[in-house]
Amino acid sequence: MRFLGVLALVILLSGCAATPMTRYSMAKPYFPPLSKGHARVVFYRADGSGPLLRPDIHLNGEIVGEAAYGQYFFRDVTPGHYTVTIRTENTSDVAFDLKAGDEQFVRFMGSQGILLRHVYPEVVKADVAADELEHLNYAGSDVAAITEKLTEKIAEKMVEPAAPTTQREPAADRH
Repeated sequence: MRFLGVLALVILLSGCAATPMTRYSMAKPYFPPLSKGHARVVFYRADGSGPLLRPDIHLNGEIVGEAAYGQYFFRDVTPGHYTVTIRTENTSDVAFDLKAGDEQFVRFMGSQGILLRHVYPEVVKADVAADELEHLNYAGSDVAAITEKLTEKIAEKMVEPAAPTTQREPAADRH
């Protein structure tokens, strides 16, 4: 019976590669370690306003992903000055500096524009981001590998042998 549960879990998670169910605290241990001399920028959108709006995210002019509702991803970069830009009905940006070993969180929020909703970036502290990321799905380019590692770990826990039970000896007849 336990085998069927593991099989069902593997099938379920393998079918989720396009829309993974990899929460931040579960997936982070499987992210590649930060390379020496690099920094990490985590992009995410927890705000549900205008969920169909998925504008491109530009990091120093290069498209690195899209601000899709309910998702997060990261990019490892060299230290330096960075500007994150979003273009919807208007253009919004936020700038920050990174040193080697830094981890910067950029959240995307929505607001009402004249005709459309706007999405704008903002830098947030790690503790705020950690709470918000816990409810989002990982959408990085390596999502299939992360999902596979996570599935293997969950499957291992499901098939761990049960602790041996001790059998009670029958009580001696008392005369």
